[in-house]
Amino acid sequence: MIFRGTYGINTNNLNRLNLTDFVWIAVLSVLVSGLIWLNYLSDGSLGTPWMLGHIEIGPFGVFVALDVMFAFYLLERWIKVFTLPTPDILWCAIIAVLASLIGSHLFSVLLYYPGSAEDWAVLLDGRRGMSSFGGILAGSIAAIFTMRRFRIPIFRGLDAITYAFVGGYVFGRAGCFAIHDHPGWLTNSFLGVLINGERRHDLGFYEMWLMLIILLLIHGYLRKGARAPGSTLVLFMLVYAPVRFLLDFLRVEDIRYVSLTPGQWSSIIMFVIAIILMAVLRNRNKRVINV
Repeated sequence: MIFRGTYGINTNNLNRLNLTDFVWIAVLSVLVSGLIWLNYLSDGSLGTPWMLGHIEIGPFGVFVALDVMFAFYLLERWIKVFTLPTPDILWCAIIAVLASLIGSHLFSVLLYYPGSAEDWAVLLDGRRGMSSFGGILAGSIAAIFTMRRFRIPIFRGLDAITYAFVGGYVFGRAGCFAIHDHPGWLTNSFLGVLINGERRHDLGFYEMWLMLIILLLIHGYLRKGARAPGSTLVLFMLVYAPVRFLLDFLRVEDIRYVSLTPGQWSSIIMFVIAIILMAVLRNRNKRVINV
């Protein structure tokens, strides 16, 4: 248990599935099953763009769109359960998404491809790399500033956005898996994926399952009772950071700084912040209960 508190509502409502939930579950199941079949049985990927008439549609872009759509759907569910101000929190989320797209690209270019950072064409081309930690950092900062502007309780708002981010990112990492954006070391493991005729670890594949597991952990955590504001955010950070740190040892193409990838350094910072937040929120929750 991280800490217990109350939102003043029945969090069990968050776990009641409706028809739209089952539709999203079906969409995710079909996509994941199709990707596993494509990669394990046919040594393929979805790296080739699809043509809709004269319009070129990149597979990764489709998954990013599903990521955003599912994230906002989950955010809407959270708003209804936790009675947050709907228009205000939606604007916070929109600004956070835009900031995260910019931040993820800049973080990727500056830290993963520092030699290309002087090229303005690369800096302005959002297709030239994205980093999850850059998106998390920029999106969080933007969300906090906008929530202060709209007078939304920071930790309640961050819990909502965290829940939406985790669910949406299941699709985002499925997109990485679809195009083998993060190939790892060669392996004989049954978890290995065929990439250009070689069986390798696929970090997009692993993180897709990681985000799905975290989403289920959030639901299970809330099912046991109401939780103090900030607990969902801390839960995500405590689980994601150490697992991501370990997974990054499997990466073969990422630049290293003192033997660690930018993702690993970011994981260390995230985990430390999570421990500090957990202590702060526990003390804050005790004061509220004592009053």
